[in-house]
Amino acid sequence: MRVIPAALAAALLAACGARTDLGADEIVEEPRPRCGDGNLDPGEACDDGGRVDGGCSDACRLDSCGDGALDPGESCDLGAGNADRPALAVRQGDLFRALVPHPISKLPDAFYAYSSKSAHTGFEAVRHSRLFFTLGPGGLALATVHGVDVDASGEVQPKSVVEQLFSDLPLGAGIVIADDGLHELAMSDGLSAYGHWSFGANTDGGVIGPLPFPGSWEIAVDSQFDDGIDTWQVLGDTWSYESAPIDLDASQTTYLTAFDAPSVCRSDCSVPRCGDERLDGGETCDDGNTTSGDGCRGDCRALD
Repeated sequence: MRVIPAALAAALLAACGARTDLGADEIVEEPRPRCGDGNLDPGEACDDGGRVDGGCSDACRLDSCGDGALDPGESCDLGAGNADRPALAVRQGDLFRALVPHPISKLPDAFYAYSSKSAHTGFEAVRHSRLFFTLGPGGLALATVHGVDVDASGEVQPKSVVEQLFSDLPLGAGIVIADDGLHELAMSDGLSAYGHWSFGANTDGGVIGPLPFPGSWEIAVDSQFDDGIDTWQVLGDTWSYESAPIDLDASQTTYLTAFDAPSVCRSDCSVPRCGDERLDGGETCDDGNTTSGDGCRGDCRALD
């Protein structure tokens, strides 16, 4: 039989005795990581220790519009249900922007001011083709203008050829004015209009209308520019109008959309309402108040 030396036996007994004498209440464990402990642990985007001043959710996620939770500064948040439904919009690929019509005090054909084989709306520009809506007597109309009249600007528009097809026009829409006649812009069937313009040193284009407003429709626009036109744009991103033109890609179909009702919650987590100076679906105007008699009816449904 193997004999354990006395010194080694004593050391083993001392160690064993020290372990058995340690009480359970003397065992110290490190706290487990948890959301709300004030420490930024793996898997957490934030941890404010349970403060309620906003910025970090109870699930340790950064507050953000579109997360489905009503965070400080938000009027609403439906998550994936947030949407923008303005009265008018342009859509092309990933582009989606609200538009406002240009207010006019005369009929669309009078505003077009056709003379010397050119339009004189004030939005013509050399080597540019532009789309924009107008609103006034005669209702909502869509204008397309290409180039500029040399007499209006002093700049000479190069010789150009433009083709455009406007498809899925709402019922009742027709040609309000065509620059040099219906051989340039005409209805190709009950719901489409086709334009073919060949010009130089002047403007060409036309106007389509009236368009139901408020309305629910989407017009598809396909364009081809052969020489002389370098930039295709839609106007109406702001009320100042030409200050922020939106560039379009002529190789893609562009869609001009009207909505007859707003969303419940916008994509910026605000609630659409008449008087907020944003033209939402179902509104014809919004001047920033709900008072009638100042150009826009108090319910934002019609011009005074």
